[in-house]
Amino acid sequence: MNYLMKLNCILLTAFSLVTGTFAAQSAFARGADGSGGGGTHTCYNADGSIRSTLLYDFYEGQALRHYKLIQADHKTPLQLLDYAMRKIYSRDPAFARSVLDQLQYYAEHRSVEWNKKFSTLPDAAIVFVDQGCEYRQIAQWRGDFDDTIFIDGNLNQVFSQNALNIAGLALHEAVYAVLRKQDKMTDSDFARDVVAQAFSDQSVDRITDWPKLTINNAPHKIRISSKNPRASQSFFMITTPWKKETSAASYYQSVLQSETVDLSKKGPAITLPLYLDFDAKPVLVWLGSYDISGEVKAEVLENEKVIYRAVFGREGTQAVFVMALPYDGDFQARVNALNI
Repeated sequence: MNYLMKLNCILLTAFSLVTGTFAAQSAFARGADGSGGGGTHTCYNADGSIRSTLLYDFYEGQALRHYKLIQADHKTPLQLLDYAMRKIYSRDPAFARSVLDQLQYYAEHRSVEWNKKFSTLPDAAIVFVDQGCEYRQIAQWRGDFDDTIFIDGNLNQVFSQNALNIAGLALHEAVYAVLRKQDKMTDSDFARDVVAQAFSDQSVDRITDWPKLTINNAPHKIRISSKNPRASQSFFMITTPWKKETSAASYYQSVLQSETVDLSKKGPAITLPLYLDFDAKPVLVWLGSYDISGEVKAEVLENEKVIYRAVFGREGTQAVFVMALPYDGDFQARVNALNI
């Protein structure tokens, strides 16, 4: 079996292992749909006026999952949204950037409708509401109307008095839009839990947990070493822009852009530059080996300091991680500039 065939086999195996995490996440998706919405838990006085209204994601998180929401007193909606986006970014930088793109779209494409009764979209599995309350739609993101987000203006008058509601609805619409586009989800159950976790004491564990290196603008290298280098020992490194929808074909294409090293010809330890020309977007890095006879160690160095280490002891073993710039600068500026 020649080198390229072996490498393709390794990548195909690794790809199936990696994408297995997505299968569990998207198992209940029923097909693509261009529309979605956000709902509230709205309670009424005896005269029919609204007594209180809360984003249903938050009500459900508290009543059903027992999350503790963050304190929103004296905080603006953007401060609260920044808090939530930091949590999402730390879990999955690529997902956070997709959400930010949709947040910007949401901020620019809303249409507030007054004195209209909004229909309830059948995209939310509602377990219960309190006595004297109802699940009431406040927003509909309609793919059949040029992706306009319609907002119930009458309900929003009360709803928007709570900064947490404002930030939560914006994040709900953005997260749900990403999930519809990338994972073809047609119900909001997953999105509601992500939003509730992001604004609560919980970690956002509904999002895929990739190993991540948050890096600075500093030189990075990969140092590869072997205690007993032999002619059959080889090692490969592949870098490619990370997107959740990346296909196996794109990984095969990346093989042509990878670094492959025969350790027997380089000595017991070699260093490769790790180029990070990815325009501040996360990069997926594959480190792998084949024809291993003995232990091979790979270390990522930042300014000569080891920040990540992987050890390979058999053919086909690999490490996969995401490298991303810190949550600062341009990303935070984009969040703070949103008009929600």
